[in-house]
Amino acid sequence: MKKAVLLLGVSLILVLFLSGCYDAEEVDGNAYIVAIGLDKGEKQPLRLTLQYRNISSTDGGKKEEGSGGKNGPKNEDDKKKGKQEGMIISTVECQTFFQGLQLLNKGTERRLNVTHAKMIIFSEELAKEGIGKHLATIMRYEEIRSVTKVLVTKEKAREFMEVNEPTLGAAPAKSLELLLKQTEYLSSYPMVSLYDLYVDIKNTYYQPLLPYASVNDLNMEGKGPPPEGSDLGYLPGEVPRTGGSERAVMGSAVFDGDRMMGALNVDETRVVLAIRHEFKRAYFSMKDPLAPGKYVVLDVHSKRKPKIKVDTTGAVPQIFCSVTLEANINSIQSGYHYETEQEKKILEKAFTDWFKPLMDKTIQKCRVEYKADVFRFGTYGVWGFLTIKEWEDYNWIEQFTKAKVTTEVSLDIRRSGTLMKSSPILSVERGRE
Repeated sequence: MKKAVLLLGVSLILVLFLSGCYDAEEVDGNAYIVAIGLDKGEKQPLRLTLQYRNISSTDGGKKEEGSGGKNGPKNEDDKKKGKQEGMIISTVECQTFFQGLQLLNKGTERRLNVTHAKMIIFSEELAKEGIGKHLATIMRYEEIRSVTKVLVTKEKAREFMEVNEPTLGAAPAKSLELLLKQTEYLSSYPMVSLYDLYVDIKNTYYQPLLPYASVNDLNMEGKGPPPEGSDLGYLPGEVPRTGGSERAVMGSAVFDGDRMMGALNVDETRVVLAIRHEFKRAYFSMKDPLAPGKYVVLDVHSKRKPKIKVDTTGAVPQIFCSVTLEANINSIQSGYHYETEQEKKILEKAFTDWFKPLMDKTIQKCRVEYKADVFRFGTYGVWGFLTIKEWEDYNWIEQFTKAKVTTEVSLDIRRSGTLMKSSPILSVERGRE
């Protein structure tokens, strides 16, 4: 009998302590932040901006009045006040991230929850001053996931967030997630998480490279083509286009430690990604070597991991880098028969003659002007040292600025698309073209 009473007592205690509901939170008791923006403040060190979804638990999923529903943004003034369709954007000047989070929470009856934040945005102005102290604070916060993506924007983070709304669909969080995944088939900027950035800033092998973003005014006037001989020599905000979203992520921001030193355009960023074996796929519109004024479009992707050797035994590091790419022919405007094995070599040579100088120029720019090894050559150079102390004393970050770099590029055109042979256009007036 005593055993039964004891067992019953223990069971009751376990029921009380293992119920798992005493600290539960209702979903609609939180305001879920989708993006975090950090700018340099005017009167305080930091200007924090939060973008979060406006939800209601009593209207069957409809948007609340006054912030994206019937009273949502109707003009540019509403947009500037942070009234996007179904979104709220709030900004405060503060001393630290946590102080700003508390102050912004005063403006809503729900708790601001950052567990579902998809993006952290640093303004270029703040990045050039240094983001280390802010990054250290954010990394310690258990609610912010280490896989949250990070980028740098040319304008203030608030300005980028004001146009940071979906063009297709109505899910802002999903839109942000898909925005940065575009590089998987465009290879026009790196994919960097909060954890990646923290490791890149702290390690002794290489330096950070972040996606670079801007606001495109969607005005084609006054915007010309990229530099001569370049396919996509654009920085974000420079593309002459109309329609679509005003936000644009193109190229990359180069860092020395926690400070931004400059930017690389799309072509230069693709060089870095190819060297780091992160280049996946991109279309290159190349001038036809046999038909001036016409183009050949190549679908280029990485063939194998680059061959990189770093010799640190001499007075200056010697770096050898060989990149091998593969391509398919997507278009031949001239109709010239490049599909044969012999004619393919003409295209392969024309591409490598363009890509190798671009590669050399990009390495020189990062090595001399920005003083940053964003190519991760240091991960190869470290193998020449027996101990960590020897490596740290060598100071690769500084030695890279003195390095002599030799490069090689090769392209193998494998396929010609769905056409086996190109043929010229016949015309009575113009003859054979």
